[in-house]
Amino acid sequence: MNTTIRLIVLTLMVIAAWGTALLLRGTLSADSLPDWRLKEFPMVLDLDAPDGSVTSWRGEITEVDPEITQAVNADETIDRVYVDDAGNYVTLHVAAFKEYAFGVAHNPITCYSRQGWVQKDASDLDLDVVDNKGKKKIVSVKLASWEHKERGRGMIAYWYQLGDDLVFDRWSLGTVRRKWFGEPVKPPLMKILVYTKYTTSSDKELARLRLEKLCQDVFNWLNQPGRDWVPKEKPSK
Repeated sequence: MNTTIRLIVLTLMVIAAWGTALLLRGTLSADSLPDWRLKEFPMVLDLDAPDGSVTSWRGEITEVDPEITQAVNADETIDRVYVDDAGNYVTLHVAAFKEYAFGVAHNPITCYSRQGWVQKDASDLDLDVVDNKGKKKIVSVKLASWEHKERGRGMIAYWYQLGDDLVFDRWSLGTVRRKWFGEPVKPPLMKILVYTKYTTSSDKELARLRLEKLCQDVFNWLNQPGRDWVPKEKPSK
């Protein structure tokens, strides 16, 4: 194949890729965020403690570096730290993406690995929740423990959500978003990530319980009965 033909083929490939990107961008993205806003999530949470009591967790807004915010490229985010009276803390990051044509954004496993964390284990975390139809059920999100040579030990729980469906990678997202092909209004892709620190093996189970309780609260808030994932009216262009 001579140089001219190679250039023609390369040009056609670029045009095809660009055209596909435009097509996907138009058919696999949300027109708008829902009528409700992430910032409405409560700043004070009353969560069940392991001994059966109720513990109050108070939230503080985390100031995020503008460069990080730009890199995340989400359409709406909340970043908070929730602390109880004993000094335990959990960080919460929730982001809404109108654009998700090319897969899930900022997968925590990849992001943590690139920041020097070493994954120690991974499993599912079962949550007792209520969906937006008022039905009690159990959903599973992802749980992973990590170690960092300077930051110590930590644990994360996370999931992505598109409408009523939970997804965790580009493959499951691809399956779920097919449901929305042809729909005039599509939901945004939500990312939920919570983190807490632990120091010893005995602390690890308490850390898991903290994540479980906060994740249940976040899920139930996002999926309130009667809540719509899409605006009631399609935004005008």
